[in-house]
Amino acid sequence: MKKMRLVQLIHGFTTGGAENLVKQYCQLFDRNKIELLVVALHNHHSVFDLELERSGIQVVYIDDIIDRRFSAFPVTVQKAVHRVCRRGLVRKVIQEFDPDVIHYHLLLSGYVKYASPKRGTKIFLTVHSAPRMLWTAKRDRKKDRKDTEWLSHNSSFCFIALHEKMRREINEMFGVGDTIIVNNGVMTERFKIDTPKEKIKKDIGIPRAATVIGHIGRFIPAKNHAFLINLFVRYLKMNPDAILILIGVGVLEDEIKGLVKEKGIEKKVYFLGARGDIPELLHIMDVMVFPSVYEGLPVTLIEAQVAGIPCLVSDRIAEEVRISNLLTFKGLERTEDEWAYDIDQMVKNSVVPVIDTENWDLEKIVKKLESLYAGYDLRGCVSDDTCASIWDVR
Repeated sequence: MKKMRLVQLIHGFTTGGAENLVKQYCQLFDRNKIELLVVALHNHHSVFDLELERSGIQVVYIDDIIDRRFSAFPVTVQKAVHRVCRRGLVRKVIQEFDPDVIHYHLLLSGYVKYASPKRGTKIFLTVHSAPRMLWTAKRDRKKDRKDTEWLSHNSSFCFIALHEKMRREINEMFGVGDTIIVNNGVMTERFKIDTPKEKIKKDIGIPRAATVIGHIGRFIPAKNHAFLINLFVRYLKMNPDAILILIGVGVLEDEIKGLVKEKGIEKKVYFLGARGDIPELLHIMDVMVFPSVYEGLPVTLIEAQVAGIPCLVSDRIAEEVRISNLLTFKGLERTEDEWAYDIDQMVKNSVVPVIDTENWDLEKIVKKLESLYAGYDLRGCVSDDTCASIWDVR
């Protein structure tokens, strides 16, 4: 049987939720049925890049191709060449590979449109963030929205949403009726950790008896790190032995480090950067705190619940993220003291976890995704209810 030729297209593999999901998709695809090519604009040299390489997955880094030819030129010239040449190189790579399916992520509609894949190529876009926040009035995002709209009406195109509210919002924004829902799954076996908590704490330098409050996410405005720091200051008054670990990188990292210094809590906050040992780090957390201003459906919170960690999260996050009795929603209009009180109660009053992982097993979800690539009639689905139910794996 001829293999399906599949392109996964993404900006690059920083250690964000969308990037982690794509990486795991690629690791789990049945390579006996799928010939896979991953195309990334940037090479971030992250742990995800290394994991893909070790898994034997071919990744074409567009900027690396440009850099090899223009590395001797000044940085300003290199940046200009990147802007001019990226689209042409993406087009060249895609047309030479001649895919049956293109599945892309984040704001890359212009690249897919310019690539002009052959007629009949199935195109899927997973929307990883709140649609109305993703396609804002900013110039580049308005352009991406127009390109997305063009693709959705002029090609064999399908939107993938992460939950019901997102699905309806996409359908309304783009005048379509066939957006489907595919859950952000997790590799559940990875979260069964045998290593003692004490050893993991020791390796990081955290005191054995410390209460560990955790957060995983890029340092960007949506994640609301400043609010997290302020409520942690309040919690320290209740529990002076507490430690806050922040996992991730991002544009606001230096600003948050400055806030931590301003509050005089440098010895209480650990900036751990981008990590490949998330299951182990979850294992030492007593509570995960996630006060995001907006989100898609963060797989980090699914992972935390699978790992058995109590989670206190913003009510701006979709209800579908709750898969257990471990997750509590809290309004951002509530004070930092109120958030700190809830953390204290979670630490003091443990609950027996009741977790539903049935519809969140990533291996099962990838199998459904493979079937979707192979057999879904992108123009034959017109009913909202029908389209939602065919591939909704919740």
